[in-house]
Amino acid sequence: MAIGELAEREASNIDSLVLRLVRALWRRWNAGTPEQYWSDAWVQTMASASATDIEDALASAGRTGFAFGRQMVKQVSAPFPTGATPRVNYPRAGAVAIDEVYSRPAAQFRYAFSQAADREVAERERLGKRAALLRLEKLVDADVQRAVDQGEQLAYEASQLESDRLWAEAEAAESDGIESPARARSRTADVERKTILGFRRVLHPELSRSGPCGLCIVASTGFYTIGELKRLHLLCKCTTAPLTDTFDPGLQLNKADLKALYEAAGGTQGRTLRDLHLRDVTHGELGPLLTINDDRTSQAVWRDPSDALDAQRWSEEAARVDALTESIRAALRDPDRQEVTYVGAGELNQLEKRARRLEKQMDAYAQRRSDARAAERRAEREARNTPAQAAARRARRAKKARERRAAERATREAKTAEEALNAA
Repeated sequence: MAIGELAEREASNIDSLVLRLVRALWRRWNAGTPEQYWSDAWVQTMASASATDIEDALASAGRTGFAFGRQMVKQVSAPFPTGATPRVNYPRAGAVAIDEVYSRPAAQFRYAFSQAADREVAERERLGKRAALLRLEKLVDADVQRAVDQGEQLAYEASQLESDRLWAEAEAAESDGIESPARARSRTADVERKTILGFRRVLHPELSRSGPCGLCIVASTGFYTIGELKRLHLLCKCTTAPLTDTFDPGLQLNKADLKALYEAAGGTQGRTLRDLHLRDVTHGELGPLLTINDDRTSQAVWRDPSDALDAQRWSEEAARVDALTESIRAALRDPDRQEVTYVGAGELNQLEKRARRLEKQMDAYAQRRSDARAAERRAEREARNTPAQAAARRARRAKKARERRAAERATREAKTAEEALNAA
């Protein structure tokens, strides 16, 4: 399959995933009455039930991004290890738990409902639910984008690590006398040519009614290193394409689209597109965002999602779920209790399912930590052996060489962009 077709299929798959997830979550929220939307117990139950659907969908999004990244790696003839698998973390885990995020549609409902106090109750409910749905769509879109980004990054990083291993292997073959110096150098040069240095954003004007926005257009001309998160903006349709020293498919894919967009804009509007400059703004939950010509500087602190942060948020949510479960059980025994109104046996069942899910996830995290510590101990024992130490040094040299080539590429890209801007 051609690279352009792969990128288009990836963008379409992401769109479909977002749509299915929003529909599934909205069926739950749309069934609520205004009274339920004002019940903290009901909202917490809906948010916890939504969390399981979100986690499953984000895992799928991560796999989608990883599969796409692996295919793109193969398209540029870069190496890829066998058996590599993705594991994505909740994108906002560095700042907030998933159930807290997905209680926000209720807050949006309450605000819109209260602002329409002069209207009939049915109309107030309609306005409130419309606001809740819009909020839900934005949350899902951003989370799915970030999960896909994680999957793609994991694939590109896996390819880079495999390049480092092959580079070190070639150097070892020379130093150990297994291969002639000329043969070993040829292998090393081949690995260097095929090593992924970074990626570009790929435009998809066919996926939006009005075409890509100025943010995407400007961002698509840049070069990004692996490990640098793709900067987000709402409802972005861009995908990514890796590049090597000898192959830059993203540049080729964007050329025709950019030319058509600039020609269609024409005149003042075309010059405006060329004059746009991106600025880095960090969102406290989602990380790097795309902004243009914005003089504001972000003070938000963002932590890269990780297994440890996921476990911390699961523990926090488990405490909330346990407390609410006990409250509902008490209310079911005493229907006169008012603090958990509008919550019954159905909601209790959903909370109990969520509690079991959280317990299972925390057990799995504990097992992964145990396995990681065992692997570290094995690595320490192996590192005492001279061949292992030599291999580690070679891998470090390979990484430094790759980073140097990536930095040189970024410098060339920046210089070319500056010259093009001056010429315009």
